[in-house]
Amino acid sequence: MPYKFEYENMKMKEEDKRNRKLTDEQRQEIRELYATGKYSQRGLAKNIM
Repeated sequence: MPYKFEYENMKMKEEDKRNRKLTDEQRQEIRELYATGKYSQRGLAKNIM
């Protein structure tokens, strides 16, 4: 197992980050829907997730 200082400052690619819950495509879709003004942030959170 590596020491903390060996991996602490390493940059990860966005697709390798495990704590991401949405893909780039999902994020873009949410932004487009919100920009129309027909959906609130809360409404999108309930329906998309």
